[in-house]
Amino acid sequence: MQKTHFDEFFDYMVNEIKQTRDEGQKEYAKASDVFDDFVQTAELTGTTPGMVLYTFLNKHIRGIGSFIRGHESQREHVSGRIKDSIVYLMLLWAMIEEDNMEYNEETTKVTNRYWTSTNTKEYKDGI
Repeated sequence: MQKTHFDEFFDYMVNEIKQTRDEGQKEYAKASDVFDDFVQTAELTGTTPGMVLYTFLNKHIRGIGSFIRGHESQREHVSGRIKDSIVYLMLLWAMIEEDNMEYNEETTKVTNRYWTSTNTKEYKDGI
């Protein structure tokens, strides 16, 4: 694939991943807590939200592995599993970074090592 084609396809993939995340958010999480489904399932099963996320992710990774080994008759196309895996990895990244968030009373901003939030009230209330 030529770089120009990949760059266009990359933009398409990022949009698809965002759409997948938005659809999953509506279906599985409360509007105020993107980790709600993981927390509830962890409480139900006696494990951690991170372990629940890993379990969900692992199902998709195993399906991708089956596809790579030549098994194509799956319930969904492998691109759906790839999109879901990327979303789960981004959620895991956010789950890890949530522990590093700090609210600065002086600047009224929520920060971590990567970014400063512009939506400070919600983050302050969530910390």
